[in-house]
Amino acid sequence: MSSVPYTILEDANEVLHAENKLIDLFSIWTNPKRKYQNCPPHDIWYRLNRPSKKTSKKYENLFGIIKGDDSYRTVSCINIPKEGINSKMGGLFLKDQQGVLFLAHHGWNRGGNTNITNLRAKLHKLYPTQFAKWDEDEYGVFIIGKLDSSLPKKIGQYIHDVAKIKF
Repeated sequence: MSSVPYTILEDANEVLHAENKLIDLFSIWTNPKRKYQNCPPHDIWYRLNRPSKKTSKKYENLFGIIKGDDSYRTVSCINIPKEGINSKMGGLFLKDQQGVLFLAHHGWNRGGNTNITNLRAKLHKLYPTQFAKWDEDEYGVFIIGKLDSSLPKKIGQYIHDVAKIKF
C-alpha cells in the first residue's frame, strides 16, 4: 500500500462517475430554466454542466458569489479533465485508500488575475497540502471536501475564502 493517501482519478469512467456525483449533490437547488443556479444556504451561485459535449476535454464547474446588486461574479472554475491530468485545469477528483472520493484543487491561478500571483500560497495556509499519487510522482493539492452531502457547504466556504483573497 502506498504511503501517499490519495490517488488522482484519471480513468474517464471514474471521472465521469465523480462528476455526476458532484452535480447530483447540487441538484436540490437546480432550476433547469436558469443558466446560473443559486445555492442560498451557502451564499454562492454555480453552473455545473452534465457531461455531454464529446469534443470538450473538461467538465466545467463554475462557482461564484452573488454581489449586492444581484449580479454574478465568478470566483473559481473547478474544471476537471475528462481523463488523465491537465495542469491547466485546477480541479481534480481524488480517491483515498478506502475508495472514498474527494474534490481537490491544485491551487494555481489560471484565470488571468495577475494580482493574485500567490493565490496558491495563501490557499495552502487555509487548506493544508495533501499529496496524491500521479503515475509514480506525488502531486501537492488541497482538498475542498469529500463527495458527500457536506460538499456544497465546503465548496461555499472555499468560494468565500478565494473571494477574500482575490477581491
